[in-house]
Amino acid sequence: MYTEADDDEIDEMNNYVTTNYPNVIIRGNASPRYNCHSYAWHQNNTSNTYWINSVDSYYQEQVSKYYTDDYYESTTIANATRARYMNGDHSATVLYTGKFLSKWGQLSLVEHDYDDCPYDTSQINYYRAQTLPKMDYTSTVSGPSVVSLNTQNTYIINYPTASDTTYTVSCECLMSSSPSTFEFTQTSTSFYSLVCHEYGAYKIYVKGYRGTCLYSVKEYMVVCVGGMNQQGIVEEKQDYLSE
Repeated sequence: MYTEADDDEIDEMNNYVTTNYPNVIIRGNASPRYNCHSYAWHQNNTSNTYWINSVDSYYQEQVSKYYTDDYYESTTIANATRARYMNGDHSATVLYTGKFLSKWGQLSLVEHDYDDCPYDTSQINYYRAQTLPKMDYTSTVSGPSVVSLNTQNTYIINYPTASDTTYTVSCECLMSSSPSTFEFTQTSTSFYSLVCHEYGAYKIYVKGYRGTCLYSVKEYMVVCVGGMNQQGIVEEKQDYLSE
């Protein structure tokens, strides 16, 4: 984090930009508080107070972490909202007009053509935020929600079929991570078997993924209790004190 420059320094830096690049438009005063990478990827306004170097003290790339996750994806300049000057150590926001908006080091925040700037423009990569699908909740799980110890219980699990979605079905014991706590297996296309070996709560999950993005989720709670009758109803137990 950097402290703000004084008014004379700000005026001098702003004047340098307009003198050397007369076709650009200054959209924010010069400031050493934040730089191009911070403005483009971290906080897209002039109240930004973070300076992000392209590499850290161990020479590990930092800026690419913003666009190699599940949020940004590569695209063309026509669809881009962000740009990275790969040989110029610079980042910019791409406006809907096709102009670029970028912070020039400690200098001004500038609206400019992609090549009207003090950076190497020989390789520019373009990115946009991924359009994530709306969550789908149409998966279904049917079967007993209250079960007894060491008994086999059948669940019918259905989920949509889509070529771009991968579904997983799993079960978790909420009190223990031991694999011997329960047995959960698929017996046929939509049928699953659950045997609980400990009392307590279990949860069946149906999750759908598009790429690495979670798109669909269904959770079904199962409780294993003692003292059930043949209808699956928990019977009350009464303690008797002997003299």
